[in-house]
Amino acid sequence: PLTQTNVFSDTMETVVLNPSWGMPESILVNEYLPKLRSNPGYFDKIGYKVVNASGKVVPSRSINWSSVGSGSGIGVQQPPGESNALGKVKFLFPNKHSIYMHDTPNRHLFAESKRNFSHGCVRVENPVEFASVLLKLEQTAIDADIETGESKSIKISTPTKVHLTYFTAWPDKTGKVQYYSDAYGRDATLREARATVAKVLGLRADAQISQKSQ
Repeated sequence: PLTQTNVFSDTMETVVLNPSWGMPESILVNEYLPKLRSNPGYFDKIGYKVVNASGKVVPSRSINWSSVGSGSGIGVQQPPGESNALGKVKFLFPNKHSIYMHDTPNRHLFAESKRNFSHGCVRVENPVEFASVLLKLEQTAIDADIETGESKSIKISTPTKVHLTYFTAWPDKTGKVQYYSDAYGRDATLREARATVAKVLGLRADAQISQKSQ
């Protein structure tokens, strides 16, 4: 809930097999710095690549992590592999939010009833099947490319729209509306906005407000 997924629409462009993961600065600063300040060589130990502000790859232990904070210019990258945070496949639809879809090594999370665990990106339960549909390739061909261990980017030939939405009520297959938890607290924000508009219009706070098409 503290790292919400944005609501927007875009177009899927690229599938990346065996992706590397560039750690966002927010994760470096908020989640890793305490560990690095007590163990500067931590990234060396777990196989992450550290790039200094000059763009040079350097050992993790050579960085004075006590002086690192927001805007430091330090970059951290996790190379492709079984434990990579993005799993074996990444799906890109470039946008200003830096949100994308990806596989995950933490597959047990798909069994959870509440699955808002990410830092904003969207995990895909069946990534190879999804890639097969997008690229119009057999899954065996995609598996073969993944087995090489080499990173590979493949452009999607057919434009495919992506719509990331947020609903707390949605009809099931029978048409009955099902209600879900408001993980981001957006319903309350919407109610407050509607009440403000109603007040400006001189209506009751719970008045139904709609906009007529011209």
